[in-house]
Amino acid sequence: MSQAIKTSTIYGIILGTIFWAVFFLFRTELASIFLHDELLIHQAGYFINILGPSAPMLGVINMITIYFQALGAPVKSLLITIMRNVVLFIPAVIILNNLWQLSGIIAAQPIAETILAIICIAMYAKDSNDKKMLRKQTLDFLSVILLIPSAVYDNISNENNRVIGCVDPIPERMGVMPMKNQRVWSLSRKETRNHE
Repeated sequence: MSQAIKTSTIYGIILGTIFWAVFFLFRTELASIFLHDELLIHQAGYFINILGPSAPMLGVINMITIYFQALGAPVKSLLITIMRNVVLFIPAVIILNNLWQLSGIIAAQPIAETILAIICIAMYAKDSNDKKMLRKQTLDFLSVILLIPSAVYDNISNENNRVIGCVDPIPERMGVMPMKNQRVWSLSRKETRNHE
């Protein structure tokens, strides 16, 4: 799962960078499709230059948003959307408008999205670490469940119910003789194969 997210995010960043390069190289041509006034075409091309850096950031933001939606964590996904559209963008517009007027308003989007991309990466890293911890705790719990049975039986179908051993001192205290883990698991695997 983690590798798929990383690969998809990298492809999103690469695609965004390609769009950024196309917008940068053909900004006036793209603007002239929609505008006919030379001054407006020049100004639109300038704004396209300012907006361009936000394209690669969308690869990160969209992928992490989809990641949290797919995991059934809508609150985190919604949090990313609220941060993008309200928490970061609106204050950036107000602050940058005071600093650079119209150019600042246009620059608010790539700045807000760059900050949000960094936050998204941090959220993903924390969630990924939490998942690793949860996975480790789950495996530890399962190993306790699997390795501290009162007994391991020589027949998976429990036809004979003859105890061949156990793998932890707790069953030993219960009066069952312990055996080495490898022997028990190899016997279990052997019995499982015999019943297939």
